[in-house]
Amino acid sequence: MTLILLLLKKIPEKVETDKTVKGLTRVTTTRYELVENPSNKDGNVVGGETITVPYVYKPVKSVQINGSVVATYRTEDGEKLADDVAVKTDAPSGEVYTTERKSFDSVTKEEDVNGFTRVTTTRYELIETPTNADGQVEADQIIYVPYVYRKVVTVELDGGVIATHKDTDGNELSPTEVIKSHSPEGDVYKTKAKSFDPVVTTDTVDGLTRTTTTTYELVETPVNANGQVKGGETIKVPYVYRKVVKQEINGSVVVTHHDENGVQLALDEKVKDNAKAGEPYTTSPKQFDSSITTNHVNGLTQKVFARYELVRIPANDSGEVEGGKTLIVPYIYHRVESISTYGSVVATYKDTEGNELAPQVDVKTDVEPGQAYDTEVKRFPIQTLSESKPTDDVVKVTVTEYRLVKNTRKQIR
Repeated sequence: MTLILLLLKKIPEKVETDKTVKGLTRVTTTRYELVENPSNKDGNVVGGETITVPYVYKPVKSVQINGSVVATYRTEDGEKLADDVAVKTDAPSGEVYTTERKSFDSVTKEEDVNGFTRVTTTRYELIETPTNADGQVEADQIIYVPYVYRKVVTVELDGGVIATHKDTDGNELSPTEVIKSHSPEGDVYKTKAKSFDPVVTTDTVDGLTRTTTTTYELVETPVNANGQVKGGETIKVPYVYRKVVKQEINGSVVVTHHDENGVQLALDEKVKDNAKAGEPYTTSPKQFDSSITTNHVNGLTQKVFARYELVRIPANDSGEVEGGKTLIVPYIYHRVESISTYGSVVATYKDTEGNELAPQVDVKTDVEPGQAYDTEVKRFPIQTLSESKPTDDVVKVTVTEYRLVKNTRKQIR
């Protein structure tokens, strides 16, 4: 008896490659698996007989299909922003892949709109990272990794700011200021009021200088003095000023010196001549020298001695210059007179009947009062007068003798 042993025979795999409708590589591998061992796989040879040991195999096919990964970049509306990126092309299933987001430059467009610049900026921002941004290739699949971007369009219209400076009547006091020109909306601006130099003019009124000063004061600060630029608008900041006119007229101060009868004793004095109002002044009375006036009355010298005494000090003897006025400071004086009349002394010699016995003697002629004088008594000789008539033998003899009746002796007054 002969023992027979049979070994299992290995059948080689069969590999077939083709393409799927998606254009992916498909690899079909066929291998054979023994269904079961024959019952007579081991035994003894039988004489005169051919024993068949039937090994039966079943084909086992395995199919491997490659896959691809494609990254896409589009907007929400499907607008293509960049070419698709083939991250994996016909790669084996299970192969690891990664993708990356893209950044896109913003696009700016400028155009003129009614003198303003409108800037339109378009940019794209990723809404979110796709869930399959990274992973593994899947068999028989073209994996699309969709990067979706939001289209963001911003429109900026620039603006301007100007400041005007006018009076309440609308007259321009200063050229318009350009504070902001073609500035972005929201740009902060600040303005401020102006200061104007006073305008001074002079003229003459009644011989006095009148000074007119014109200034401007801000009525109020505009509500939009500070703020932000508005797109498509020129903001006007109106500064309004009140015109203030101030006039000052100079004044003068004149001192006069008169007596109680209005007679001018001295030339008028201009203590202040066309001086500014409010300027202080002081005055003082005059001292007048005594005067002597000589006259002749009835042949005699008459001397009048005069001097002046201040009656009172004027109420406005000191003070301040008043605008537009010529202040008169009147000093009034009282005239004090004393009169001295000269005198003369003559000596006459007459009888009781008034007959002149001797020529008049000028003892003192036109001399100051108070002087003493002396006169002398004259002695006259006895006079004898004989008188007879032709028819009468009698002779009449008259003897005349003069005796002093009265002797007056006194001072000249």
